[in-house]
Amino acid sequence: MKILIPASGGVNSAYALHQFLSNTDHEIVALHFTEGYDGAPNERAEFDAICDWLSVNVRTFDRSYVTLPTISNADDMRPVRSGFTKNITYAFATARYENYVTQIAAHEADAIVIGISVENTATDRHPILIGQVYDTGAAVYLPSISVTEPVAADADFDTIAAQMSGRFEQLEALPAELRSLITTCNVDTCTDIWCLRCAYQRGYDHYVSSGKTGRDFDLWCAEQGSYGQWRSEADPTDYVWRGGCCDECAPLNYLADLVGREWPSVIESNNRIKWFNKNGIDMSEIKTEEQLGDFCGHMGLINSNRGINSDDMTGDEYWSAILEAAKLKKD
Repeated sequence: MKILIPASGGVNSAYALHQFLSNTDHEIVALHFTEGYDGAPNERAEFDAICDWLSVNVRTFDRSYVTLPTISNADDMRPVRSGFTKNITYAFATARYENYVTQIAAHEADAIVIGISVENTATDRHPILIGQVYDTGAAVYLPSISVTEPVAADADFDTIAAQMSGRFEQLEALPAELRSLITTCNVDTCTDIWCLRCAYQRGYDHYVSSGKTGRDFDLWCAEQGSYGQWRSEADPTDYVWRGGCCDECAPLNYLADLVGREWPSVIESNNRIKWFNKNGIDMSEIKTEEQLGDFCGHMGLINSNRGINSDDMTGDEYWSAILEAAKLKKD
């Protein structure tokens, strides 16, 4: 068969390529999307490095490159799962799946390999969007389950989710040289307290340091985040992506707890309290994230009374308005 394998520079797609090139004799076309969503990384160099290594060390195959349209992640908001209350963006996933259809036709492919893993079962993006791919007549493989058996169009997604391998189990299954080419982040030098890649890497390092495996860590994350075999434990009224207290924090808090770090939101709140003190506002009574939130709420009312809607502001503009209100209250 002629099989398309959409691939980035990450673990899931490297695993998919390695599995199909190593364990089948199908004609493989690696398909790289340059994505157009907000904050999309440019992983073309990593994709080429991975393909070069596989061509030399496993077998040769074709490559193809596609640039997706520029989109906003706010363009396509839907429930995180069918029937759930909280929303999540589908925009980037919609662009991908629509282009799977286009590329299947363009390459006259018999099948497509979609490199989702257990982490991707936190949402219903795949089961909602995959129907259009089946409509092409192409077979659909999920390498997190099997490289020999395609997934049927009517397969139950909860059953599929419970069978999937995860990112770190797949990472450990790759040759060391190939692992070294995969896009990652340096936990020792990255200064972004909200960096999800670093949070997962710290959690994984913690697990393997105690003699456990990538699979062990993947399963722990799935249980914490109510996905994979624990999908049924998610509360439809308040579930957010991969579990957690809110859309912003998501899995970051339980990953921080695992390794004994403060939550990113707590670090950010402490830094903001120091910022107010540095700018002449006495914050001696403000100690916690919740107290800072109450303080900002009061300052927002002061702004509202003077005709300024700071609640609609973001970033530096918001904090400058809150600081100005605090200075007015002080005076």
